[in-house]
Amino acid sequence: MALPPTLVRRVVRAVASAERPAPPLRQLSVIFLGPDRMRRLNRRHLKHDRLTDVIAFALRAPGGGLVGDVYVCRAVAARQAREAGCS
Repeated sequence: MALPPTLVRRVVRAVASAERPAPPLRQLSVIFLGPDRMRRLNRRHLKHDRLTDVIAFALRAPGGGLVGDVYVCRAVAARQAREAGCS
C-alpha cells in the first residue's frame, strides 16, 4: 500500500523542523525500497550485509545548506515499530 505523498511531506517537514540541521536542509528525497533492494544498498554503500529500516546520505549543497537522500524499507520499519509497540 502506497503512502500518500502529502503524509510523507508532512512527516519529513516535522522531522526536519525538530532536528534543525546545521547547515539547514535545502532539498531531501525520500525513496521507499523493498527488502532486497535495501539489503543491497546497505551492503554496497555501508558494507553491512543485512536489512535495515533507514539509510540516509547527506551532502553540502553548493551555496550552503544540505541536500540528501533517505531510503526507507517499510517492511523493516513496520516490523521494528510493532516490536517497539508503536505505530
